[in-house]
Amino acid sequence: MVRLNTLFFLFFLVFSAQATSKDSKLSELRIYNRAILLVKENYVDPKRLNPEKMLIGALDAVEREVPEAVIEEPENGKIQVRIGEKSKKFSINKMKSLWDLSFKLRDIFEYLENNTSEPLEKNEIEYAAVNGTLSQLDPHSVLLEPKYSKEMKLSIKGEFGGLGVVIGVRKGVLTVISPLDGTPASKSGIKALDQIIKIDNISTTNLPLDKAVEKLRGKPGTPVLLTIKRKNIASPIPIKVVRDVIKIDSVSSHLLNKKIAYIRIKSMSSADTSEEVLAALNKFKKESKDSLKGIILDLRNNPGGLLSESVAVSDLFLDGGTIVVTQGAQGAHRDEEKANPGPEKKKLPIVVLVNSGSASASEIVAGALKNQNRALILGEQTFGKGSVQILHDFPDKSSLKLTVAQYLTPGDESIQSVGITPDILAMPANIDDKNNLLLFPLTKTREGDLDSHLDSEKSLIPHKPEYELTYVMKSLTESEHEQRAVSKIFHDDFEIRLAKRILLNSKGSTRQDLLSTAKKIIPKVEQEEHKKIQVSLKKLGVDWSEPPKTPKKTRLRYRVLKSSIEPKTLKLKVTLEARNLGHHTTYQLYGISQSDTSFLTDKEFIFGKLKSKQKRTWTTEFDLPKNLFTQHNIMTISFKDNHNQEAGTLEVPLSLKGVLRPILTHRYEINGETIKVWVKNVGSGIAQEPIILLQNNGEPDAVSIEEGRQALKPLKPGESAQTKLTYKKNKDTASSPDLQIQLYDAITGEFWAEDVELSANKEISKTPPEIKWLFPANKPILAKNSFQIKAEITGKPSLKDVYLYVNDQKVRYQALKAENKKLIISEKIKLKPGINYITAIARASKNYSQRKTILIFSKTPVKKTSLAKTK
Repeated sequence: MVRLNTLFFLFFLVFSAQATSKDSKLSELRIYNRAILLVKENYVDPKRLNPEKMLIGALDAVEREVPEAVIEEPENGKIQVRIGEKSKKFSINKMKSLWDLSFKLRDIFEYLENNTSEPLEKNEIEYAAVNGTLSQLDPHSVLLEPKYSKEMKLSIKGEFGGLGVVIGVRKGVLTVISPLDGTPASKSGIKALDQIIKIDNISTTNLPLDKAVEKLRGKPGTPVLLTIKRKNIASPIPIKVVRDVIKIDSVSSHLLNKKIAYIRIKSMSSADTSEEVLAALNKFKKESKDSLKGIILDLRNNPGGLLSESVAVSDLFLDGGTIVVTQGAQGAHRDEEKANPGPEKKKLPIVVLVNSGSASASEIVAGALKNQNRALILGEQTFGKGSVQILHDFPDKSSLKLTVAQYLTPGDESIQSVGITPDILAMPANIDDKNNLLLFPLTKTREGDLDSHLDSEKSLIPHKPEYELTYVMKSLTESEHEQRAVSKIFHDDFEIRLAKRILLNSKGSTRQDLLSTAKKIIPKVEQEEHKKIQVSLKKLGVDWSEPPKTPKKTRLRYRVLKSSIEPKTLKLKVTLEARNLGHHTTYQLYGISQSDTSFLTDKEFIFGKLKSKQKRTWTTEFDLPKNLFTQHNIMTISFKDNHNQEAGTLEVPLSLKGVLRPILTHRYEINGETIKVWVKNVGSGIAQEPIILLQNNGEPDAVSIEEGRQALKPLKPGESAQTKLTYKKNKDTASSPDLQIQLYDAITGEFWAEDVELSANKEISKTPPEIKWLFPANKPILAKNSFQIKAEITGKPSLKDVYLYVNDQKVRYQALKAENKKLIISEKIKLKPGINYITAIARASKNYSQRKTILIFSKTPVKKTSLAKTK
């Protein structure tokens, strides 16, 4: 029976693949079935293939793509699918295989096709279904849509035809982040922060970034004309650039002190990475006249890449032995990669730099060199991605990236969800600004924090670093970070200096030799950095004296003295008092905030040394989001003192008054290729940075948008402004313009979009529907496990449909008849512990809508600890 089902499924798959996109139906599952078959045959852990769970994941994703669809939570082995006023239950408890999953999804998709009122975007829905299914397996199995698949393949190939420039959108304008050294862009005089306002006389105003990249790339030898706007130069600058083969350099290198080879590997996505590393080494050996003292291999923020390149890079430094073991499903398909013999490879000592951004292939290199006693590892705990993915191409040019194996470091140990522990744990501190104080490591997302992350029975138990030290770092701006990420220019920093110091003083080339050298150096460095910290904290009025080796027991008490918000700057200030009730001095007392809300997390309260009966206060400032919603929230402060001993917790309840929202209406009239627009704020809050855009949603070359982005003056409730938008239709194209007016407030993020009626010969007015909560929503709301949502929604003048979300789950959809312009909804919703986002969306048309969000806090009992004793 299993064999017959499999044959039927394969026939179904082949038959579906033959259908053209024009004739295909969503229920044919052309893409989905192909993906499921590959999962069935190749997925790393068959035990994770739970058809019911995978189906629910698929339907959750589909629900977000189909406005009319509401998927109920499973109950009694059935799942209910609602399409408007219609609903149907589907049994899901008898699904035993992926074939059952496929057939069940086909039935549900047939129901969607037969009952939805709007045309379905088949490819987008099927992509969503595949990725919803894969999301239940692990974080790295994903279906890449054609444009993302193309980008990944270009990165693997390592070269393309283009200009050699890194671009981004800054304040709505296409901007050069950095030209790459030695490329046509840099040779033509293009500079960082140049604004590209035209590409081949086509305006870049509101041009999506991926479309801009497509226009800049092309066949080597072909020209492209850029119109550049540069700071302090009044007139735009035309620059003609001839495209060339752009090689993506994955390696940058420098010779330090004429004795240390510094090699930074940005990623291992290029098939030439190991060759570039070897070329750099040979070059430095020649330049130093064969007197190199060591190698710094910088793998920080290296996200990984090709398994083959991680093996090849490791092989450059290992004289035999295992580099990595890859192990497929249920322990099958075990492949062991070994290094080739070569005693000369062990001549030079190596320090490998890593951080939380070092993942996958870079962890293979670090793990192999560490476990074979070949290199000292310096930095932070790495990301912990110990899985292997393979790319499968699909006929529609999408690609399935599927996890097919886990890898083991020498000794058959997995780093999955754990990472590589450095020998020297280096933790940065920033004490330049009291309000942005960073004395302790930030909470960073790693593999083990991701939803559906894999686990391994062979995962390492995190090792303790040989040495831990905190150093004072210089903070960088976002722009500086971006430019350094792509630049070949060498920038010295603490970890590089420390690695260099260890290498120059090492008497041998093994990890143990380097650890012996570090043993002499680290105490001095620790003392130097600790002194810097003490001096900096002293300026802030904090005594950061070193605690004795065996601190005495003491009692501490904490309380909140004040918490207040500055409405104009949206700064939350929290003042805490710490009091020493014991008879002995406590040292290096501090607290760190924790919350499910990111802007309340990782803020520090520094008290330092407290003598017996002494008290001290500390005020910490929190930057609240500019689009803050009214809410009740809870922040917990965890305290430590002396040698990082637990010293109690304090719960801080917060009632935060949110920002009032603007609502922008608009009316427009068309005169030739000019659109005159009037904008009015009918909301209750100020639109501080209102912006109006003219977006081309059709063929990129059909229309050139001349004036398509206008920043308006701040609009108080009731105030209006007017502007104009202009475009030019390309006479050489038969495509009709497909334009859209977009309005948004850059501060609150409120957004509206509506298609332009180009054929209209009269003034067009647009007012979004009104959403009014029928309960007190202007104060923070606390609830238990559920809450009754009531709202009145009014169309002005039309109301197409309404839907309601609780967090990311759609709980209601209701379409309205043409004559109905008002709807009252009442829905009892279930709440999860903590913050819950409730969002009502009312659409006047397919694109034009209004949304309104409230936050409800569901409190679960938390044991308070305001009085603490050290052990």
